[in-house]
Amino acid sequence: MPFMFWILIVLLVCGAAWGAYRHARLRLRLQQTQKQLRSCAEKVEVLLGKHDAEVERHMNTEEKLRSYLQLMDSVINTMPNPVYFKDENGLYQGCNKVFAKQILGLTRDRIIGRRPQDLPDRIPPDLAAGYQREELKAIEKEGLHMFEARVQQADGRKRDFLFSCAPLTDAKGEFSGSVTVLSDLTEKNRAAQDRMQNEKLQGVL
Repeated sequence: MPFMFWILIVLLVCGAAWGAYRHARLRLRLQQTQKQLRSCAEKVEVLLGKHDAEVERHMNTEEKLRSYLQLMDSVINTMPNPVYFKDENGLYQGCNKVFAKQILGLTRDRIIGRRPQDLPDRIPPDLAAGYQREELKAIEKEGLHMFEARVQQADGRKRDFLFSCAPLTDAKGEFSGSVTVLSDLTEKNRAAQDRMQNEKLQGVL
């Protein structure tokens, strides 16, 4: 009986020691897990802070870009001269209201994304081909190119215009399109012709 008693005591002590050991292991593992969770939470908090800062920076940049584009749109729309922009494929990417209304007689949303050849009822094919040839010269020269051409306006009348065409480049310096400003020379050319006729008449007299 005493022998069995001591065996039982030993078993109880061993069981208690094993339980204490397991408890200590679990407690240590729990502490390590809690430490890892705190570390992860801190990292997530840092990432969230960076994410929020990046989102705010993008929003500020987007807002500034939107304001800049609105400013540019306001500037070109206050110009009395017709202005239009094309991309590297010859598609209209923008224009001011004078060009849209006076030259083509269309709203800007019906112009953007099209080529002159896509608007034969507004731009005669021969004139469109002539404009394209001259615009290509500006690209080849990589600088300002000026030429005179007859333009059929929205009201059907043809007037003389000076085209000032310049190539546009992107951030890498590669060609990305062109911008063209038109200046009406009709009255000036008419006055020059009248002056020449008067001079001829004076010479005859």
